[in-house]
Amino acid sequence: MTFDTVAISYTLWRNPHDRNDGANLADLSDSVRASLDADPVRPPPAWMMEQRELMRYPTLWEAVMTTRASRDDWQTPETTLVEHVNNILTNSFRELRVTGGIPGELDSPVTERHIEAAAVRVDGVDVPGMCINTDPHVYAVGAALKDRTLTAVIAREHLSHISLAFETRTRGGLTAQAEHS
Repeated sequence: MTFDTVAISYTLWRNPHDRNDGANLADLSDSVRASLDADPVRPPPAWMMEQRELMRYPTLWEAVMTTRASRDDWQTPETTLVEHVNNILTNSFRELRVTGGIPGELDSPVTERHIEAAAVRVDGVDVPGMCINTDPHVYAVGAALKDRTLTAVIAREHLSHISLAFETRTRGGLTAQAEHS
């Protein structure tokens, strides 16, 4: 099996040195918190209980993506970044930005005209890249390497807790990750 894109989601720890700190908890509705506090009807597997517990904390859903360069002319690093941003807006900001049923229509999607040149840190080195800094809900960066494009899209509310930098993962192949501060 060959993947064209690999996405990584993260749990955000606002205070990574003390994971029990209440500052780490997500802002959940009373109904969601009650459902997480309720005992399961049947005992689920341990991995499911771990995932359930992580739902109490903010998730950076598909925050980082590595996309293999396409042989098709339609896919460019710029279109890859725009597609990633609009995907995050559609799925993470659905109540605020999407009208209609599923899939719905994204209100004010970003386009390539929103892209600006920016230095992007990759494996400890600043490389020429791009950013989208015009959307009210997310900030995005991307960099085109020889055989792949790296993109990261982060909700603005979490930016103060994150240092955006890509780092090649030695295990697992062509992926990148955001470095958390």
